[in-house]
This record gives sequence, structure tokens and C-alpha cells, in this order.
Amino acid sequence: MSTQTLKTIRVTDFNLEHTIDCGQFFLYEFNKEDQFYYIIENDKVFKIKQIDNTLFYNGTKNVTEQFITHFFSLDEDLQQRTKNFTDKTLTQALEMYWGLRNIRQDLFQCMIGFVCSSASNIPKIKNNLRLICKNFGDEIDFEGNKYHTFPTPQQINNLEMIKECKTGYRAKFIYSICQQLQKDNNLEQIKTQNYLDSKKSLMEFMGIGTKVADCICLFALCHKESFPIDTWIIQIIEQMYLDGEKHTIKQIDQFIQKQFKENKGLAQQYLFHWARFNLKN
Repeated sequence: MSTQTLKTIRVTDFNLEHTIDCGQFFLYEFNKEDQFYYIIENDKVFKIKQIDNTLFYNGTKNVTEQFITHFFSLDEDLQQRTKNFTDKTLTQALEMYWGLRNIRQDLFQCMIGFVCSSASNIPKIKNNLRLICKNFGDEIDFEGNKYHTFPTPQQINNLEMIKECKTGYRAKFIYSICQQLQKDNNLEQIKTQNYLDSKKSLMEFMGIGTKVADCICLFALCHKESFPIDTWIIQIIEQMYLDGEKHTIKQIDQFIQKQFKENKGLAQQYLFHWARFNLKN
């Protein structure tokens, strides 16, 4: 399919590659031949690529311009959101990865994705989710190829099959979350809560601790004050802001609250992405 037959969206201050590949979203594959990202989001399948300031995309019938705009936060003013990112490290991260935006993900898919992220890496997480879709999701046709949508909590109903998705010890967490949601699905309520309340609610699910809850708050619930702290963040804060001295997570959290006043979540994502490729061990 040529780009002339695809739907298009003009964009400014947006970089598709940085946004998808920065570790906030996992159900995608990049096709080197046609240069498209193929993405599964809940019950949607679509492909998308960027050429200069234009996005070219095609998807299942529920993939609209409104959805693409919302999913990639194209309706936000990135210049405004980053105007206070003025320290040396953040400035460097902005220069290198300008156009990175937070994706607004489906809440349940995000929960399962970041439960799988515990003590793992991006290729393994992507494989976990791909197998979960294959084993539990609905088959869907897109451009003559078969894909599987991300399943509902009701569909993920077999612990042994979850283990077959190479999820390891996380299988019992995924199964427990789905069982709990089948009994009392409070996800819509969580969506209406403020940052601290939604974080507390998420941590009531088995397998969701502070860091995972913060990731879900940032990437699915759009709580801009959420700042997930993982090993990369600990290293970058200690090395780039605290003279290389070791600190407790509590001390690092206190520093973060003082240092990053607004749009903490977006600052975190730029720092995280910068650290993965530029931080010296």
C-alpha cells in the first residue's frame, strides 16, 4: 500500500520513533521493509509511520484520527509542557529526543504490561504480551493478515495458559488481577480518582507495587505528577544530580519532588530514555 492511499495527520513537535521505543508501551513491532510500526491497543490494530511532519496510518475500523490524536497525546502543547525543563541533563535529553510524548494507554493492557515488566526487559515483555494476545485474545483480520487483540480480564482465565506465555512468577499476579476484576471490576472508578487515590487502588492488586503503580498512573491514567522510580532513574539522579553519591529511594523521591515541579511524568520519560542510551555505568 502506497502512502498515497493511507490516512494522514500533520504533526508538530512529535517524534513517533522516540515515543514508541522509549519503554512506555510494549505491544508493537517495527517492520523494517515497509518502515511501519504495527500496534495492538486493546481491540484495535493499526500501522503507522512518520515522514517529516506527517503521520501515515491505517487500521481497523475503530482506528480514527481522533483515536490516534488521543493515543499519542498530539493534542498537547509540548513546548508548554517542557518549558521548565531547564537543568543541564533534561536540556540534553530534550535536544536528543525532542518529540517524545506520553502515550495514553488502555488501563487494563497497561496494568498487565507493567506487571510483566517486573525484573524483565523490553524484548521479553513484548513477547509476554504477544503470547497473551495469541492465547487469549480475539482473532482479527487487518490487511489480509491475522492478529489477536488484547484480551479482557474475563478471557484471561487459565493460570497454566498464562504460564505458557513465558510470564514466570508473574503468572500468578496476572491471574489474580483478572480474577479480582471479574468479581469486582473497579477500573472505571480508578479512572476518576486523583493520583494518590488511584495509585493506592492499583496497589491493592496482587503484583502491583509502588513503581508499577506509578507507571500505570502515568501511562494509562495520565497523572502528570507520577514519577516512576526504577534502577535507571536511581542511577541518573545519583550520577547527574547528586554528585554520584548513593541515596535511599526515599531520599531520591524527596529530591525528585523538590527538583521537578511540573509535568514530572514527562520529565521522567525523557530522563529514562536518555539514561538507557547515554548513562555511563
